[in-house]
Amino acid sequence: MAWYGLEQVFAETPEIGIVRKIKPDLGLARDEARLDVPEWSQTVKDLLATEKPNAIVVMLGVTDRLPLRDRVPATKGTGALPDDNDHPTAATAEVQRRPPGGNYEFHTDKWAELYSKRIDDMIATLKTKGVPIVWVGLPAIRGAKSTSDMSYLNELYRARAEKAGIIYVDLWDGFVDDQGHYAQQGPDFQGQTRRLRTYDGVNFTKAGAEKLGHYVEHELRRVLTSHVVPVALPGPDEQSPAKGAGVARPVIGPVVPLRARQETTAWRDWFDGAMV
Repeated sequence: MAWYGLEQVFAETPEIGIVRKIKPDLGLARDEARLDVPEWSQTVKDLLATEKPNAIVVMLGVTDRLPLRDRVPATKGTGALPDDNDHPTAATAEVQRRPPGGNYEFHTDKWAELYSKRIDDMIATLKTKGVPIVWVGLPAIRGAKSTSDMSYLNELYRARAEKAGIIYVDLWDGFVDDQGHYAQQGPDFQGQTRRLRTYDGVNFTKAGAEKLGHYVEHELRRVLTSHVVPVALPGPDEQSPAKGAGVARPVIGPVVPLRARQETTAWRDWFDGAMV
């Protein structure tokens, strides 16, 4: 439901298309089954391989409050998979099944370090498309501890986004009350008091989704307008000499687009099904 709002915001802007890429229950901390290649990493690479976005909007993390393991590169004799000619003993097989590295609980310093590395890796993967990236922070969710957890994650997202030079959208104040607590009701984007969150305390109503969409719209329109698309200039074979001069000049000059956002696709991903 959250991205319904972004679609509504751009419903009357046909030159901007919103492409849904939703992966339920897949966050940066939900890939412990595969310690060699994180599941989210391969999933994102697969999605990017088939899309040509003009901008990418990311929002994830509500289900990432899980322990993390420190990945240790596997080498032969320390948990690496055997060669075809190897004959592993029962003890060796047990080592191969045992996840390497330590186990760190949510909110610990080591957890923050490992999770920040995953955020960095995610951003680096998204940057391979060479388009603006907009990272959307999480809203408060019902319960004092849950709200505190979301704030904690947002500080990590904000710090890594700033370090990477990408846009971070802070929508926190739009979904809390005057004391900073989770609010089920509040002003919509037009200032009218509406129910913004569903009764599960996590998801958004249509009014809440539209409010979220307007938070993202501001930054998305800005980066799409300012993002410069390279223009191919004529090569040496396409030039002709100017009249009365022996100096070659381009047949055409630089091309200036009249509509910066024409035929633009905003590609956004959401990995946490609980927030959809």
